[in-house]
Amino acid sequence: MAILALPVSFLASMAGGIASGIAGRQVNKTIDGSQVEKLFIALMVIIIGISCCNTWAFAHNLT
Repeated sequence: MAILALPVSFLASMAGGIASGIAGRQVNKTIDGSQVEKLFIALMVIIIGISCCNTWAFAHNLT
């Protein structure tokens, strides 16, 4: 079962990356530069928050 999960997650990751690129191109056509910058900053804050949560959870699993 684990052998099958690796190719499936890899293909899902590839499909997600392609879909994100297509969606990003469409969004970029409809909004101006300042909105793109605000969206980028908001997404970076979300990614940093997720990383902090993962770090916190990993640190508590070590003890």
